[in-house]
Amino acid sequence: MNKKNLPIIVSVILIISAIIPFFAISFYNYPSADDLVYSADVRLMGPFWYIKDSYINWGGRYFSALLEAINPLVYNFSFGYKVLPVIFLILTYLGLYFFIKKLIDPQIKKKNIFFYTALLFALILQILPSPVEGFYWMTGAIEYTTPFIIILFLFPYIVQNNDTNLKWNNYIVIALLILCIAGSNEIVILLVTGITFLLWIAEILTKKNIFKISFILVFSIIGTLIVVLAPGNYARMDMFSKHGQIIESISGALISFIKIALNIFVKPSFLLLSFAALAYFSKKSLKIKHSLLELKYIIFLYPLFSILILISLLFLPFYAMGIQPPMHVNNIISL
Repeated sequence: MNKKNLPIIVSVILIISAIIPFFAISFYNYPSADDLVYSADVRLMGPFWYIKDSYINWGGRYFSALLEAINPLVYNFSFGYKVLPVIFLILTYLGLYFFIKKLIDPQIKKKNIFFYTALLFALILQILPSPVEGFYWMTGAIEYTTPFIIILFLFPYIVQNNDTNLKWNNYIVIALLILCIAGSNEIVILLVTGITFLLWIAEILTKKNIFKISFILVFSIIGTLIVVLAPGNYARMDMFSKHGQIIESISGALISFIKIALNIFVKPSFLLLSFAALAYFSKKSLKIKHSLLELKYIIFLYPLFSILILISLLFLPFYAMGIQPPMHVNNIISL
């Protein structure tokens, strides 16, 4: 065996070992809790009235409600429920592949892109606080994993500076992706809006053409308003007696962020795969040339803004419910 190939072989074994079990256990998956309740509601009310009732009386997640209205349990297809985790896992991989392919040097070989994607995919599976609620619990996967997958297809459009490469149909796709994210989860659309606003400021400061990023920001704000102002959000908040406490929500968000960060970085599997990533990833392989990177103090400001955005997102469930955020909320923060 060539000793030069040893790191590659070890890395491949680590990646396969980290990924395969997640696919294998999918066929032991069974519905629970909201999966059964929502499916029964759809059969009782019909898809259209279920989506309308959800928006008015439960929350603004209209796209999630649409996906829930056509899930396999509605049609008594129990095996389809077991296939859903496999579909979400595959879509996550494809989203990561698209994400990396668009941002990496085009001279990088396709087999290396597949390797990078598998490595990043394995890392994500290891850092999730609750893979069960991320991929195997249908409701959690629809409302939290789905918008993350959509972001992977949207983000390359956001960070590419040259808007002359985008045609009118690209803008239609961007608008639809944003509205799907907004209709999936209010936390995720606020994340998109926060990041887009930061990039918009960067392009103004560097005197770049701001049409594309302004277009994305406007649709992000529209999507945010549609979901945040939904009557169902406030009806749901009234169910929790301790909601609306600002100081407690801020302190709770800060503590939760620290716990999530520590939980990620102490995992042996995460550390092993991170070392594998460091062995292959290089700054030269990336082709991101955004105005944000041209700002003088970005090395200090970007991590700070990122942390503030994440803490702000954790603030929302504390403020809305007055309780520790569920694990599926921690999943999206970790991602």
